[in-house]
Amino acid sequence: MDAAIFGNTNFVYTLHKKIFTGLSTVASVKPPRGLAANEKVCTFAYTSGWRCGTMTFLDWEYFVGPHKTNLARATFCGAPGDSGGPVVNEGKPALGIYVGTTASTNSTTCGAVFGDQADSVFQPIMPYLARYPNVTIMSE
Repeated sequence: MDAAIFGNTNFVYTLHKKIFTGLSTVASVKPPRGLAANEKVCTFAYTSGWRCGTMTFLDWEYFVGPHKTNLARATFCGAPGDSGGPVVNEGKPALGIYVGTTASTNSTTCGAVFGDQADSVFQPIMPYLARYPNVTIMSE
């Protein structure tokens, strides 16, 4: 999984149930749910901004060297530095965490201005939560 989970063990931090949807805009996060075929999904990162696409694979086998993982795949772009961003749909339920693109190069992949378009992959949140039931997603 391409993200860090931070604990608030001493409760000195105020945790917000929000995600960035722009450089200065936020949205409330709804409770997590599973993915649906062909649904519109979106993600935000400071590198590429808010971008959306359509689910193409709900359970895509992806290999990093000899290691296999199962990720979801969608038709939005990505760039170095986007990893770890939230993946939601228009209703803003927590769906996953952005991992990267399927591009074979290290160039950015956000359309003709930045390079070749490629699909992106993300870690679906529900299998992770099923495996680690002590982890919760803060939501409205």
